[in-house]
Amino acid sequence: MPELKSPQQEKFSKLIALEKKTQTDALKSAYPTCLKWRDESIYSKASQIANDIKVKERIKELKDTLNNKLITKIVYSHLESFKELERLKEMALHNKGNTGKADLGAAIKAEELRGKLARLYEETINIKKDFGEETEYL
Repeated sequence: MPELKSPQQEKFSKLIALEKKTQTDALKSAYPTCLKWRDESIYSKASQIANDIKVKERIKELKDTLNNKLITKIVYSHLESFKELERLKEMALHNKGNTGKADLGAAIKAEELRGKLARLYEETINIKKDFGEETEYL
């Protein structure tokens, strides 16, 4: 869906979808003349605009686009970070440098970070609570 024809409705939609503004705050920003209105009128108009089918669709589209970008970024960061750590580990094992030996410390650190990224090394703490005869483990 392209941008809305009304610049105010487009701004209203973006403020809600992208900046997580309330309907009232979005209305006040997109339609500054409403600042002279009574609160009840502002609430009513904000609800009316938010329930317009084109505005609803635009807000959903903007939110979906934002969510897709966030998901892509998260997937990219985990997957690419994992691959990069693998590459660095291999470099540390195969790069002999001035000493003629592999840098095992760097290789171990890279592998440790890969394990942490994959959540292989999460610590758990058990807390024991005594309630008279009952014991609860958290």
